[in-house]
Amino acid sequence: MSLFKRVTLIRRSFQPGAYVKGQWQEGEYTDTPFKGTWQPAQGQTIALLPEGKRSGVVYKAFAPITLAFTAADAVRAVSGDRIIFEGMEYEVTVAAKWNNGLLPHWELLCTRQKEGES
Repeated sequence: MSLFKRVTLIRRSFQPGAYVKGQWQEGEYTDTPFKGTWQPAQGQTIALLPEGKRSGVVYKAFAPITLAFTAADAVRAVSGDRIIFEGMEYEVTVAAKWNNGLLPHWELLCTRQKEGES
């Protein structure tokens, strides 16, 4: 995982939305607290992000393998899970599962959500 201190993070995962009587209703969300590491992302890591996400505030998180994360996917019009740290919300843009048997974990790239962005 990382040599960084583990902190409490919150995973906000969303249920799919649906039309109800012709009106779109957003899906409910569930918040799950977990312990993980949180650190600023560096140059080559940021280059892995899609073009429009590279100029924002980007963090890297390491999370336990026991959770499941969904990354944002513009092609499939899927919003990623959110990570909440110190009251700020970040979208999971890249989620890589490392299950090599030695130290299984999730490696996440998270981009800061702008005010009013969903």
